[in-house]
Amino acid sequence: MKRSVGLLIVVSAAVLAPTSAQCISIVDFICRVSTLSMLCASVTQAGIGTQLNRGNWTVFAPTNGAFFKLGDRLGVVLGNADVLAGVILYHTVQGIVNAEDLTCSGSLEMANGQTSRTECQRDSIYQKGQGNGLGAMPQVVASNIKTCSGVVHMVDEVLLPAELGPESQIPAGCKTIADIVCESSLFSTLCTAITQAGLREALGGGSWTIFAPTNDAFARLGNTLTTALANNSLLTDILLTHAIEGVIYSSSLECGGTLTMANSQQTTTVCHADSIFQVANGNEASSLPQIELSVHACNGVLHLVSDVLLPSLNESEKDPMAFPVVTPMEAPVGECRSIVEIACSTENLSTLCSAVTQADLAGTLSEGSFTLFAPTNIAFSNLGATLDIVIADNDLLTDILLYHLVEGAVYSTDLVCDSEVLMVNGQTSRTFCENDDIFLAGQGNDATALPLVVLVDLAACNNSVLHAVDEVILPML
Repeated sequence: MKRSVGLLIVVSAAVLAPTSAQCISIVDFICRVSTLSMLCASVTQAGIGTQLNRGNWTVFAPTNGAFFKLGDRLGVVLGNADVLAGVILYHTVQGIVNAEDLTCSGSLEMANGQTSRTECQRDSIYQKGQGNGLGAMPQVVASNIKTCSGVVHMVDEVLLPAELGPESQIPAGCKTIADIVCESSLFSTLCTAITQAGLREALGGGSWTIFAPTNDAFARLGNTLTTALANNSLLTDILLTHAIEGVIYSSSLECGGTLTMANSQQTTTVCHADSIFQVANGNEASSLPQIELSVHACNGVLHLVSDVLLPSLNESEKDPMAFPVVTPMEAPVGECRSIVEIACSTENLSTLCSAVTQADLAGTLSEGSFTLFAPTNIAFSNLGATLDIVIADNDLLTDILLYHLVEGAVYSTDLVCDSEVLMVNGQTSRTFCENDDIFLAGQGNDATALPLVVLVDLAACNNSVLHAVDEVILPML
């Protein structure tokens, strides 16, 4: 289930909003939500984070998809600190403006001195900038998210001030690939890497196509990144897997075609629905690099990718925790297995197997018809010290395990976005969708640790089914 560019399903504010006991600032909230990572980087780059953490503010927060819709303009905006600061301030209002305070056809004075306009269509609310065309109306997709320093409304388009309208000329100033990478907070890890490998000067000249991983892409490598940074030859090999001499625009990529990279290894262009992926020999199925944006430079083109393109690595160079792929053992032909047998024969579900055994639930789960949202080992390890507390309290452990169960078989196609699901412990969880991803959020899950369904529809005996999730679903404790 790979992310596609530019689509955000409406998310319930109740799922995202911190409780009073978890009160955090606007900037802290923005930087904890994965779909707002580009806004977080932009606020930091523009140097206005401290300002937003003081006093009371309303922020119309553009999602990553909103930024991607800017196309080539994004690279120019991110590369010009004054333009970027103006754009970010055009998303902020001094004081608290809740969704119910917005008036259809009314206007708001934004922090950059210009006004934006509230438009209403049926049940939808839009906050339109003076530079937004008819085809780029920022819709409020999540509202009234409370923080210590104000309120956040998430929008699916960037609010553009008048000077960035369709007929205007964005301040340009031709930048090289190296300039774009090292002047944007999105690529600070990549900048560090190309500098350490001695490639920054080369990317400042010549003619290049670069598949540029974001900071988040590098972070997903886990210990593999640490290994690469400590081994300059390995680091250089990984970086050259992202580079091609000459200019190749995304429109020139052919589905199923191959490219010979600067390290002489080949990558393959994979197309799925409307998405394009550039896949290297070492990429796992769970981490395919998706091309999310293309930016023109003086000396070529930069394609922003969601994951690092990995060449073929030795086992000693990999981080076994970086790619939590669940690979259940096959049952003998003609035999079915219970959901407990599936969990206990799957290496990455061994912690769940131990927990089910300790809570004495194996017999119940083997006999009835259930849907199990099975946390991976990494999901349990993400609990940190909380895991020790849970394991030591059998009643608490049982309650949490029952909060991962639904009576009867619920396949992925049965899950409805933004709907409540009654769990076996009597509490409800809530589904929501972001592009092609499905999350099942527990009442006790933090907004930064929402359980993503990473494997679906493993059929078991007794009309049961197992889905794997990457975080533990937490009830209200």
